[in-house]
Amino acid sequence: MKVLIAVDGSACAFSAVDFVKGLGLTMSGDVTLLTVVPAGHEGSGSEIDRQVDELLQETSRRLAKKDVAIRCRTRRGHAGHEIVAECQQWGADLVVVGSHGHRALHRFLLGSVSEQVLRHAPCSALIVRSQDAKSASREIRESRTCSATGPLRVLVGFDGSEPSQAGIEFVAQLAPDGGQQVQIASVQVVITYFRMDLLQKQSPEWQRHKQELISGLEDAAARLSESAMSVSTGVHEGDDEGEELLELADAFHADLIVVGATGRSAVEQFLLGSVSDRVAHHAKSSVLVVRSGQSADGPPHE
Repeated sequence: MKVLIAVDGSACAFSAVDFVKGLGLTMSGDVTLLTVVPAGHEGSGSEIDRQVDELLQETSRRLAKKDVAIRCRTRRGHAGHEIVAECQQWGADLVVVGSHGHRALHRFLLGSVSEQVLRHAPCSALIVRSQDAKSASREIRESRTCSATGPLRVLVGFDGSEPSQAGIEFVAQLAPDGGQQVQIASVQVVITYFRMDLLQKQSPEWQRHKQELISGLEDAAARLSESAMSVSTGVHEGDDEGEELLELADAFHADLIVVGATGRSAVEQFLLGSVSDRVAHHAKSSVLVVRSGQSADGPPHE
């Protein structure tokens, strides 16, 4: 898998690097570390180059593992635009960016860079939350970005679609230190006004859909069980799928939420899909948005 990690020297970015390393995503394959120097950045060229080189070298040491090829790149311009451009040019399978949390808010909001990367990157995107900038650079097992007292907790949103199936395949390839607990959740949307939910649940279509979800969850659980993960499943009801997943993530104390994205049509470049968009914008935990047709091995590159 080809993983591109955006770094800028902030505690948030180092937290993202540690999170990715802890997930085991860099245990094999290629890694590109990318830093973007803003256009018109003040200071001498040689001094900026020195600082960038030191940053990339320090980050490389944090990621250093046997059999992992680490490539360092520097681009100049707007961070979001240049990260997306590097993903396209290199053929990345996954792009990773950090996103500062806003602790005063009930839900967290994306920054402008992570927003642009999420919407325009041609590959899957991992948005790593940093809830406390002062402690964000700690090792993954010591940070609240990932559970400090137990295995990694992963919530996977599953609806049987190709993107959600790809999300299962991504999770199957994770190899975090200390194992992981996975909850695979499907949500059936109910229409509650005028008690329409009573008629809705009695319909053959509702029952058929529920059985399809149950069958899909069983297959997904079997796939993840092959990797010796602790897996639980459930079909839940709610009037908004995205909000239901967010509430499930809170109750599960999830460290990572995995959801599938829609395709890459001209419209979908701006609209990820109501579920993945809502979760990515408002989750308290880190979020992996998997593009349709992507897996941990990545798509074929022409």
